[in-house]
Amino acid sequence: MYRYPRLYLNAKLRQATLSELGKWIQNRWEWIIEWRCDWFGWEKSQIIELRQHLTQNTLNFQNEDEWLWKDEEIEQYSIKSTYKKLQNTFKTEDLELYSLLWKVKALLSAQHFTWRVFLDRIATKENLRKRRVMLESYLCPMCGSMEESTNHPFFTCKITGIV
Repeated sequence: MYRYPRLYLNAKLRQATLSELGKWIQNRWEWIIEWRCDWFGWEKSQIIELRQHLTQNTLNFQNEDEWLWKDEEIEQYSIKSTYKKLQNTFKTEDLELYSLLWKVKALLSAQHFTWRVFLDRIATKENLRKRRVMLESYLCPMCGSMEESTNHPFFTCKITGIV
């Protein structure tokens, strides 16, 4: 997904296991990846690169597919291990800033919006693109000169800067 985002967007089975993306033919794995639509010429080089990358790794005929939780402490997935992992992602300065935010005397809706801006969780065109939402344009609808990001309307947009 991260190495070939365009290919991932066009894949029919995005959350497939290996068994759904190919089959064993005479004890040799044969990749059968189905696409939602045809490719442009410039995209075909990515498919060739993906196929080369896939053939570098060999699969073992004896083992079945399985999901694996990669955590330093435990190999078994649990809600608790996810919670601990997420807690370690916040910096101390961020936590102090967030606690100050909720103490400010302002409308709750304004506090909530500001909190979402701090977390970069507002529905900007940049964030929609990251979530693979296809739009006609990702540029700012006000100025049309830059991609609409969380910071753009507040700090760099020429039109909203006037207001």
